[in-house]
Amino acid sequence: MSSFKIAALFKFTLIENPVEMKETLRELTSKHNIMGMLILATEGINGTIASNESDLMKFLEEFQSDPKFQGLELKFADNDSQPFYRMRISIRKEIVTLGVPDFKIEPSEQIHNVDPRDWNDVISREDLVVIDTRNDYEFDLGTFRNAINPNTKNFREFPQYMEDNFGAKKKSVAMFCTGGIRCEKASSFLIQQGYDEVYNLKGGILKYLEVVPEQDSLWKGDCFVFDQRVTVKHGLKVGDCKLCRGCRHPLTPEEMARPDYKEEIHCKYCIDKLTKEKEEKAFQRHIQMELAEKRHEKHLGYVHQPNKKSKNVSIVPTEDNDTPKLNNPATCVKA
Repeated sequence: MSSFKIAALFKFTLIENPVEMKETLRELTSKHNIMGMLILATEGINGTIASNESDLMKFLEEFQSDPKFQGLELKFADNDSQPFYRMRISIRKEIVTLGVPDFKIEPSEQIHNVDPRDWNDVISREDLVVIDTRNDYEFDLGTFRNAINPNTKNFREFPQYMEDNFGAKKKSVAMFCTGGIRCEKASSFLIQQGYDEVYNLKGGILKYLEVVPEQDSLWKGDCFVFDQRVTVKHGLKVGDCKLCRGCRHPLTPEEMARPDYKEEIHCKYCIDKLTKEKEEKAFQRHIQMELAEKRHEKHLGYVHQPNKKSKNVSIVPTEDNDTPKLNNPATCVKA
């Protein structure tokens, strides 16, 4: 039986004093032995945390006793060890960065959250444009049939993509992302820009892959996830991809078979970006990680080892930026 429970959570809600809320959360997470990463902004909360199941549920119960945090969007996973070293709480301008000044999420009857079991019917409609709100590296690994790739490097580029490609057309659109947070923000933005209707995949791709049988699925490929698994398939089975240690770009088995791939050091996406000094440091780090693994220890520079198909899922701390420097998608948890 797994001894730890992991919870990914978010909610858009007004937090008038994030500094005061940070102190409240610091006390509450300490009280219940919670570790992980939480992001606070005036627009809400986003993050991933872990503890033993009893403490985690007590924390969530006490936290959600505050009316503004009732109805958190929650996704759970089990783990047989604590995947975090500490508890971090950060205050940002946004819990997921759209980058539009003075934008606020507003409820609208024109936004429709679609049950995954009904999603196939929605994206098969000829009157809807189906848009993948995720980033280019995520789209390349897998997406829904007929979905448009915005070719964005980060979520901040999404508003400009919509303006450049649809402008005054303001069509009805269907959108999806990994777990829901990006779509919830983007859908409100589009309605405020004058779009007629927006259809969101409730629970995101992960919920679709969990509940829709593969034989009925319109999903093709793998879904990138921001943890040790790197990608998942139907039924949330672990995929065959791993991350390059040099640049954190997800790699398919075909890309790992290329001559420009060197395990834990570089791949085709970063081989021309690494200096000899950085390559040597990466090589020495790889040696130290192998030695630590033989001793059944975690290396101090450990982030995760996505090629390990074990039950120990090391979740990477949440950030509000989709793509850090040098194509580094794995430094954040993103829905």
